[in-house]
Amino acid sequence: MYDVKSAALAAVTAMQKDGIILYPTDTVWGLGCDARSTSAIEKLYEIKQRPHATSMLVLVESRTRLENLVGTLPIWVVSELNAAERPTTIIYPEVRGVNPSLLASDGSLGIRLVTHELCSAIIAALDAPLVSTSANLSGHATPARFASIETCIKERVDWVAPEVFDTAHGKQGSRILKIDGTHFVTIRD
Repeated sequence: MYDVKSAALAAVTAMQKDGIILYPTDTVWGLGCDARSTSAIEKLYEIKQRPHATSMLVLVESRTRLENLVGTLPIWVVSELNAAERPTTIIYPEVRGVNPSLLASDGSLGIRLVTHELCSAIIAALDAPLVSTSANLSGHATPARFASIETCIKERVDWVAPEVFDTAHGKQGSRILKIDGTHFVTIRD
């Protein structure tokens, strides 16, 4: 029997050694690492076989951690976060506290505030944002369930969440909005 706290601590132990984890999110299964670690981020790109020009996003578990990265949120951003009916990633124009290699050329980065119990516990135990990208090779289909994740992915990570936490079950990726001045531009609905 696995509990959330022990699973989260095992994930953090792997990430403290610049490891990559395979874990469920509030959308699909993800590959991730400590958003401050240069070597872990590089390893994640290698596992995904993904070009460095393709950005990844980070996950946070609290508004406090989000504001530590982007500053005080304007009320219209808070309203969107509160009203969102499904997981929503917002691309913020300026982000601090993460490895610079995660930032787009304009300094922006996509960040999602998660509610998934295990994912949130991992971030809280790490006490840092978590890099997240879908658990598939670049260009391959995003797996809807743990059993659909390619073996080559499972074999290359340093920690795999116990399958008991397989909660994605066909969910779709997050909606993506980008802050443009004082409004949002929809990137993916």
